[in-house]
Amino acid sequence: MENRHECKVIGIEADAITLLLDTGKKETISKDLIPFTVYRGDTLLAYLDDSNTVVFVEQKPADEKPQAADRTNVYVTHATAQGYDEGSFWGGFFLTFFFPVVGLIIALVMNKKETRRGAVRAIVVQLITFAVLVLMGFCTVYSSY
Repeated sequence: MENRHECKVIGIEADAITLLLDTGKKETISKDLIPFTVYRGDTLLAYLDDSNTVVFVEQKPADEKPQAADRTNVYVTHATAQGYDEGSFWGGFFLTFFFPVVGLIIALVMNKKETRRGAVRAIVVQLITFAVLVLMGFCTVYSSY
């Protein structure tokens, strides 16, 4: 088979294993394709068919396999490169600051981390601003007596 790729195990679930191919493609396969025990961080050889689907997996030869102490966890960063949108902090902040109820509802319904964070901070800033204005109002009224 000429479509052999080196891959790394990045996730193990009850019935599936997630591999990161040397091409950068992430592939989830059934545990049935791997008749041996694997651990997160193991390097394997995966064979792909013409439709770029993993059809066979084997262990790398012993001389190329890393030692257990050399295993590291794989962390995926920059999720926005894969199309995941975290939302807009300032959008949630300004919408909630000027229209508190509507902004908070929209931020919670959108369920985006940054938008929710901006909305919650806008509520806190709005409460502090309101408290300062009320305190200034009391000081102005009672200073004339």
